[in-house]
Amino acid sequence: MRGRPEAGLILALLIAAPVAAQRSETAYTPLDVRPSLSTPQATWDTTPFCCDRRRFLPTAAGIFLLEAIPWYFNMHFADDSTAILSHESYWTNIRLGFEWDVDNFRTNMFMHPYHGAAYFNTARANGYDFWESSAFPWIGSFLFEFFGERNRPAINDWINTSAGGIVIGESFHRLARMIRDNEATGAARAGRELGALPVDPAGSLFRVVRGEMSRVGPNPTDRFPVAFRYTGKLGFRIVSEGDIDIQGNAASAFAEFFFQYGDPMGPLEHPFDDFLMTFQLNSRESEILGRLQIEGSLFRRDLARTGSTDHLFNISLHYDYVNNLTYEIGGQSVGAGVNSEWRLSDDWIIRSRAQAIGTIIAGIGSEYAGVTGRSYDFGSGAGLRLFGVLSHRGFPILETWYIGSWIHTMNGATGNHIIHFPAVIARVPLPTLVGLGAEFIYAVRNSFYRDFDDVHRRNPQVRFFVTIPRP
Repeated sequence: MRGRPEAGLILALLIAAPVAAQRSETAYTPLDVRPSLSTPQATWDTTPFCCDRRRFLPTAAGIFLLEAIPWYFNMHFADDSTAILSHESYWTNIRLGFEWDVDNFRTNMFMHPYHGAAYFNTARANGYDFWESSAFPWIGSFLFEFFGERNRPAINDWINTSAGGIVIGESFHRLARMIRDNEATGAARAGRELGALPVDPAGSLFRVVRGEMSRVGPNPTDRFPVAFRYTGKLGFRIVSEGDIDIQGNAASAFAEFFFQYGDPMGPLEHPFDDFLMTFQLNSRESEILGRLQIEGSLFRRDLARTGSTDHLFNISLHYDYVNNLTYEIGGQSVGAGVNSEWRLSDDWIIRSRAQAIGTIIAGIGSEYAGVTGRSYDFGSGAGLRLFGVLSHRGFPILETWYIGSWIHTMNGATGNHIIHFPAVIARVPLPTLVGLGAEFIYAVRNSFYRDFDDVHRRNPQVRFFVTIPRP
């Protein structure tokens, strides 16, 4: 699937935060979902919005449409010879099976998962729950790889579209529900429906078909999570191409936005009742979307709860996409570990996460593009993620995190990549609704190749920012 959905998607994500928070006085107050007093009761439709049951035929029709649109675009607008299909091409794909493709990093690691999210949300929009909907990206992507293109099916596309589509799909499905408001009318209603479109295009399509985009009625009782927090960082960064020497390296602006949906220390009734999302926009780079990371909880069990400490075992799904002039790295992973909270006093709290990571598939930049024709290798492996934050009255004063990964090449320059990303962030609250902060990140990559010279890269980064609004 080709195109550039980032601009609309970014705008919609920016809309999601204030829309979600507008009905809560504090970040962790249950959100009001009562009918708006401004809605004329004569127009109020008490008929529940979809769905009271699973609807297979509309779901199948939606999956077919998602297969047909990229094929039609490639055939009639992109003049792509791979869209010329025949019985011979079908048989060739079945007989030869999977290969690894040479598409660029953005296409494989962002566009395919975004398309997979549309498969997933086609099912979510028609009454299927998280686990049931998770089958549809695997099915839809498999069909397109074998029967939607003339070239051989790509194993990386199938995995990225499916595994990444599940993570993006469920988190975007929930954000889109927050943006939409069945009680709203007029321009406010139109703006909300339009804002949700790039976040959940499949859901928006079915709302049009069912007449729900304009129908006024009750919102879902679970439209908002029990807790929601969002913050933005606006500032500049300096990235070095060598060791700790940032002199002479030009600064560039960045904007980073963080969503915490649900309470990571609370009960988990359904998958993704809590998830974390961070996306970053970069200036002076070819890709404005430089980072998108999502971590959604699948399973949780209490380990210990006392008057001052809580420890929970948590299993989560991860989607990572980092694409800038310094690094290309991303993929899909599963994590298992412990979430903890220490309540030092009424004002001071420490929260932490420690996770062991199993990487299903990852793309990582490589200096030896001649091996595959790509600027990156595909691999899988394992890793460790650590996070800790010290907060005063809800404001994060000091934060630290570490991401470490070992990735073994499955396709590309044979070898092993060892990645380290430690970071320290300090913030100072101001009397207004903003705060000031500084961050230091030290990116380390050691790549040990079987047939080529080893590569060792060090890229320190310093960032200064204003936090809006103050957490």
